[in-house]
Amino acid sequence: MVKTLLRLCAVPVAFTACAAPAPPPNTLAALFADGLEVVDLTHTVSADAPFWPGPAVSPFSYDTLSAHDDGAPSMGAYSVPEHFGTHFDAPVHGGAGLASVDLVSTKELFGPAVVIDVTAQALVGVDTGSVDPGNAQGFPAHGVVNGSGRFHLENLADMSRLPESGAYLIVAPIKIQGGSGGQVRVFAVLP
Repeated sequence: MVKTLLRLCAVPVAFTACAAPAPPPNTLAALFADGLEVVDLTHTVSADAPFWPGPAVSPFSYDTLSAHDDGAPSMGAYSVPEHFGTHFDAPVHGGAGLASVDLVSTKELFGPAVVIDVTAQALVGVDTGSVDPGNAQGFPAHGVVNGSGRFHLENLADMSRLPESGAYLIVAPIKIQGGSGGQVRVFAVLP
């Protein structure tokens, strides 16, 4: 079963009420007071991280440039393809003339999320290597999502921890100038 995460865009909805609405909870204060749970939806970047199409040898490499006396690295260098492990597909990944990672607005990287179980197609974030099914011809979901100027997330981890609604998503991609994608740290703040 494929789990899909749909980041909701602002949708105007009008409600009428007889009483003044309650003030919104101070969720930032609740977060820092350990009042909210934060789930990391990111696979660790390593030779074992998921990678599509899954070559026999991982494209991940890590070199220690400087080490402490105990051998732990004090500085290292790593190399991976942009679309390795948990990653962000910028709009330009789906077509020419669209935004690269560094040009995606920070306002687009935070927002409410819902989880939908799907089997045949994916929407904006998936726990698999691609938003397109393996048998898809021409990457149609990439074309729809990225081609409309939006991003999507692939190889999300631990999505079973998310409720169907009420979670708030924080997406923090590596900011590669002109990049078509890149590794991303994704957090879900649970209600």
